[in-house]
Amino acid sequence: MHISKFISRYRRRDKYHHRKRKEFEEQIEILNSKLGKLEHPSWIKEIIEPIAKELNKFLPNFHYEILGPFGICAEVAIHFYKNGTTDKNRFKRGNCKSITFRPRDLMGPENALAVKDYSKNTKEFLKDTIGEMNGMNYPDIIISDNMDIEALLKLVK
Repeated sequence: MHISKFISRYRRRDKYHHRKRKEFEEQIEILNSKLGKLEHPSWIKEIIEPIAKELNKFLPNFHYEILGPFGICAEVAIHFYKNGTTDKNRFKRGNCKSITFRPRDLMGPENALAVKDYSKNTKEFLKDTIGEMNGMNYPDIIISDNMDIEALLKLVK
């Protein structure tokens, strides 16, 4: 047996390897391009915005603004302002209603959201601590995934 047989075999396999590698690199480039265009869903756009629109149907004399996420709890607030209010008087009594959401386990089997309960202050976190500054003294009201909008409306203050 001649050595040239081994060399020829090597050369064929090497050409095959380079051809396949080039094919895979081209496929990877196409997939990376597609991956770059793949938009990760936003829980604010997918969950909070539709909730705001639905809640707003029950508050016909108000318009809303979504603010956040803020802080280490990633809180997102929906403020409903009475139509015709100005920036100057928007927070005067009766001109603003609000609800603040905290994400929980958005990919979990249930109870993905909570609402911040401003009616109770646990004082668990001392003044000027990270927890206190992030509103963590206010407990969560767990929102059942099967809760309807009218029930959620009762939490708008």
